[in-house]
This record gives sequence, structure tokens and C-alpha cells, in this order.
Amino acid sequence: MTWDSADISSEHLSICLKPEAAYLHCQYFISGELEDEDVLFNACKSSGEGAKFMVLDLCVDETAEITCHHKNAEGSLLQLQKPSCVPWIGSSVDEAFKQFLIKIVGAPVFRKFQKEHTFEAEELLADFKLKKMSLTKESIERVGFKIPVSLLQLFNEDTEENSRCIKTNGIW
Repeated sequence: MTWDSADISSEHLSICLKPEAAYLHCQYFISGELEDEDVLFNACKSSGEGAKFMVLDLCVDETAEITCHHKNAEGSLLQLQKPSCVPWIGSSVDEAFKQFLIKIVGAPVFRKFQKEHTFEAEELLADFKLKKMSLTKESIERVGFKIPVSLLQLFNEDTEENSRCIKTNGIW
């Protein structure tokens, strides 16, 4: 349905970006038309002239869109930072881990591992995802992974090297 098919006059229609819509929603709450005393909106109540805020939009494609705004004296918004879409979460980090493994053992070996040892490959990536979700600032320094024996065997067969010699950037 479009605005014209819904009988909405263009005089009564404004189009805005998601961050501005979030701000307007906060202002709607402040006006008293919404009764819920949510902590987030209480913070919005105290935001007067000069208030700065950030909207974080977690997108379906597993990225995060971040925008920053400043509230002017007349209540309008000034964009402090253009929207940025960053691949912080989800599949982007998983893909980086997979590329790290490929850098170590080589693409042909890793593809063969995924094809011939599908369960072990999926288990390795699932283990990575679990460890990724459980990271804290204190635990981020060193995280260990069990590399499947089948991946090491494929590496040894393909490269005729001993997997004990794998070293990358000081990591054994």
C-alpha cells in the first residue's frame, strides 16, 4: 500500500530515515501520549537542546547500521555521522575465521575437508560460533580450538609437509 492509495495527503506526510523515526518515537512518548515508564524513554525525556544520541540498527543481513545525531535548539536533528553499515556480527566474523583457516591450510585442502568431512567442518565452525558468543573483554586475549585430525591429515597429504610445522603470525 502506498501513501496515495491510503488517502494520505502529501501535506500530512513526511518521510524520514530510521534514526529520525526513532527520535520522533521518543518525542511522542515524552508528549505523554504513551504511558509506559520504560527506562530508555526516561532517558529521552531528559534530552534537551544539545543532546546527542546514537541509533544502532541491527539489520537482517547481520550488519549493524550506526547513526549519530545532535538535537538543535529548535528541536531539529543534525546528523553528526553519516550512516555506516559495519559487518560486526554474524556471518562476517564467521567468514573471516574461515578465511583465516584457508590461509593456513590452503583453499584446496579446506574445500576438500568441507566436502569429505562435512560433519567435522560444520562442527569446527559451530565451535567457533559458540566461543565467539561467549567472549568477554577478559577472555579475548587467547581462545583455543581443536583442529580436526582429518583436516591435518589432508594438509599433510596435499602439501607433503608435516602439520606440526604450521605457523602463522606467531600462532602455532
